[in-house]
Amino acid sequence: MLNIDPPEAPTAALRVGFILLPRFTLLPFAGFVDALRLAADEGDQSRQIRCQWTVMGAGLEEVVSSCGVSVRPWEVFRDPEEFDYIVVVGGLLHGGTTAPQSVIDYLRRADKQHVPLVALCTGFFALIRAGLMHGRRCCVSWFHYQDLRDELSDVIPVADQLYVDDGDRITCAGGSAAMDLAALLIERHLGQQWARKSLRILVMDQARPANAPQPQPPVERQWVTTRLPLALTCRSASWSVVSPRKPVRACSGSTAACAYSTACGCCATATGR
Repeated sequence: MLNIDPPEAPTAALRVGFILLPRFTLLPFAGFVDALRLAADEGDQSRQIRCQWTVMGAGLEEVVSSCGVSVRPWEVFRDPEEFDYIVVVGGLLHGGTTAPQSVIDYLRRADKQHVPLVALCTGFFALIRAGLMHGRRCCVSWFHYQDLRDELSDVIPVADQLYVDDGDRITCAGGSAAMDLAALLIERHLGQQWARKSLRILVMDQARPANAPQPQPPVERQWVTTRLPLALTCRSASWSVVSPRKPVRACSGSTAACAYSTACGCCATATGR
């Protein structure tokens, strides 16, 4: 079980409450919270001085991550107004692992109190099911693009950048991009020097901007016939997709939807059609 000491300071410039969904992905949570830890104190002393964070749940039962590591919430849900952000960490979608109703209710309460909500990895599904993403742009990993499309919601999927900062809703593709997002929030609340200090200790030269492109998926034949036809939204004609045959110019329009299917003629080569 992963244990972290509870908050020591009653107030801080940046206060974050984490909610871990069943089978959450460990890297986005660990990267985000470690960025906060390193910005919170001098060196790596890790006291919650400038930043404060906690892990909450409806109860104190362990939450099992996608890799099997379990994390026990430190406390039950606290008043949302005590936080600058509430971060929902999602993960695996198969196996019937959905956000509990207690989480949905808490997110709705936070929204009514005007607390910004952040979703890492597939955490945005909890926001959608709480009715808090109507008409919003939502960042999604290329791997889960079709899963979001299948949700039949009116959110606007964005699969060509690392995260989307939409004011009181921030969605992040997950993975290492969670550290880029954490650096943004640290700089916003503490200043650039603390964001840089955190990133340097995390062995990162600098934070990537929100509109930095997500890495392109692999294009081996097995992927081309499964995930690729379901995956992406093209950013512009300025980047290319490498197919098993040859480089293919992506969409000719600047915002055209491209799922590597017959809907996008310029990507037909990538699917072998």
